[in-house]
Amino acid sequence: MKSPQWIGRSVPRIDALDKVRGATRYASDIVLPEILWGGIKRSVYPHAYIKRIDTEKAKKQSSVVAVLTYEDVPGLNGFGIVVQDQPVLCRDKVRYVGDAIALVAAETEEALASGLDAIDVEYEPLPAVVDPVSAVTSDVLVHEKKPWQFSQGNIFWQNTIEHGDIESAFRDAYFVVENTYKTSRQMPGYMETESGVAAIDGDGNITIWCSGQHPHREQMQVARSLGYPLEKIRIISNPVGGAFGGKEEITIQIYLALLTLKTGRPVKIVLSRQESIVCGLKRHPMVIKIKTAVSEKGQLLGNDVTIYADTGAYASVGFGVLSLTMEAACGPYKIANARVTGYCVYTNNGISGAVRGFGTPQATFAMENQMNLIAERLGIDPVELRLKNALSRGDISPLGYRVAQSLETRTILEKIRDFQTWKDREKWKKKKTNPWIKRGVGIAIGIHPVGYGKNLPDTGRASIKIDEKGIFHIACGCPDLGQGNATCYAQIGAEALKCPISMVRVIFGDSSLAPNSSASSSSRAVYATGNAIIDGAKKMLKAIIYAVSELYCIEKEGLLIKNSTIYGRQSMKKICSYRDIASVLIEKELDTAQGVFDVPNAESPFEAYCIPHYVYSAIGNIVRLEVDTSTGQCHIKDIISIPDCGVVINPMGLEGQAEGGSLMGAGYALLEDVMIKDGITITDELSTSKIYTALDAPKIKVLPVEGYEESGPFGAKGIAEAVTVAVAPAVTHAILDATGVLPDSIPVTPERLFMAMKDTRRY
Repeated sequence: MKSPQWIGRSVPRIDALDKVRGATRYASDIVLPEILWGGIKRSVYPHAYIKRIDTEKAKKQSSVVAVLTYEDVPGLNGFGIVVQDQPVLCRDKVRYVGDAIALVAAETEEALASGLDAIDVEYEPLPAVVDPVSAVTSDVLVHEKKPWQFSQGNIFWQNTIEHGDIESAFRDAYFVVENTYKTSRQMPGYMETESGVAAIDGDGNITIWCSGQHPHREQMQVARSLGYPLEKIRIISNPVGGAFGGKEEITIQIYLALLTLKTGRPVKIVLSRQESIVCGLKRHPMVIKIKTAVSEKGQLLGNDVTIYADTGAYASVGFGVLSLTMEAACGPYKIANARVTGYCVYTNNGISGAVRGFGTPQATFAMENQMNLIAERLGIDPVELRLKNALSRGDISPLGYRVAQSLETRTILEKIRDFQTWKDREKWKKKKTNPWIKRGVGIAIGIHPVGYGKNLPDTGRASIKIDEKGIFHIACGCPDLGQGNATCYAQIGAEALKCPISMVRVIFGDSSLAPNSSASSSSRAVYATGNAIIDGAKKMLKAIIYAVSELYCIEKEGLLIKNSTIYGRQSMKKICSYRDIASVLIEKELDTAQGVFDVPNAESPFEAYCIPHYVYSAIGNIVRLEVDTSTGQCHIKDIISIPDCGVVINPMGLEGQAEGGSLMGAGYALLEDVMIKDGITITDELSTSKIYTALDAPKIKVLPVEGYEESGPFGAKGIAEAVTVAVAPAVTHAILDATGVLPDSIPVTPERLFMAMKDTRRY
């Protein structure tokens, strides 16, 4: 097999130079002539009827140009990826603190603030539904009408998947481990808040510059709410100032479009950090009840799991998140008997949605803690317990479907077992330190799918066009959120087109210039779009061979392409270059090729949306930490990240992804939680709702496992989310190793751990 030229090389990111120079212009940087400032009047109650909305005082403000309410929404007054249950502007009821009630456009920021304050809203407060478990049976309903055909009461969606004979598994068990785990409401923590600018031209064409993860879906949702022609709306989501899933749903795009349509002028909206924290999407807090049956030799016999996912006031992608939690509820393990039940529940606690990991960090935390309790009970090495039960290619998963594609779980575990950090853990723990400092070493593994899953349309598309200089312009709608996808697109394109990367230009994140390649989410961007680029490249090379064959009267079979040059196959004599043939391709209208890739559906014994997936990535982590027993403070010393990513497209890019994902997982474990009490966000600033930063970062070492994924572009799989999912349970395992206390809820704050260490009962 010929060695690749561009795959596996640490190519510098194509957007790096402009970013380090400060030349990159984000949505919040855009200023246009005669621009107005836009803002949103939001609910101050978590749950209330709206009795009256008085906008007269606001409209009379001298510098206020427009004030809009639900009456000014010309199309569908609702949005949402799965079901349009979130009002663009509320009419008769608010369901969380932050629900949008009115819009204001003004000449200055000061006038905007004054205009928003002048809007008078009269409410009739209602009891707030705040606990996802009790919400299931509560008489207080967040939505009186069923937002979706599968809704019932406060349950947006529920599902149960059962495989094997779960009752017999518990009858035959040597022992059973049963526990309840709770996870936090983590915010994505992107650097640029929800920000954007919209403008309208003389022909009524609306252009919106706004950070988002799927420009074509945003275009569709904006058009639907405006009752406007789709082709007259353009979404430009490049560059994105961070997303981590939190910008997959509509944020301010519809509001920008409404205000610019009403005023005929450019409008800019930039959410404050406080507004972003209160109103932005969060990771679903979950309560996970799990009961695991184990044999005397450590074989996992059965797993019975019940999951309550708090999706907040509106669904967003809650059913998909819960589906992935269910899919990962038994971990990457062989378990012959399993029952997994999930409830996606409405509450008045803000909105939960897509955040990096999309439901699997919660499941991994619960299942890996179970594995640590089982290892402790049996008195066996936790790595060996996992090896005994590891799920690999060809095995039947706990939910009953066969894992058909690459899954390097055993290789990861063997790497952990043989790694010096793990082998020398007792020696490291005994090194002299302050007597109140305890040391621990923890491990965890996890699994995360690639793509949307079964029965959901998942198509990658790419357009490749050659110009008169022989340069290839690769256009794909799937944006780069800052993770470096565009650089991988360029590398895949250069490899597939058999040319230097300098001859490739990448266009992305623009609904007018690139085909719909779906969202940059679900770890699918490189996998789906990369395969589409390869498909387009094959068609482009075929067109080049055809044009050369016609021009030089040579049989197509007698030609080959190497290093952007066409040769005679027998003589290896150069015939022409890409630049030489480009004008012929343009003249014959063969200069553009469309690439398409449909992510395959997995086979399974049950019918469900999202479950199962065709391709999975696995991850392993080793964490070393210190616990100050006088305060409960944990300090992570280092993290080893061992991702199963298929063939690595860009090692430097992978390392960046794994480091960022590890840090996000560490914050999830020890610090990050947007706290809501009685429906009110009480940590609404970065000073109180803290996130891990570069200054908190431990040493992180990345050791990829490169199994070849046949269905992926040059053997690659998606990895962006997997690198986050197993860090938190590795941290709690290290805490157990250090203190004898196993936390069953995260984040493990100093106060919680200190009190747990003082308590004779388990945390």
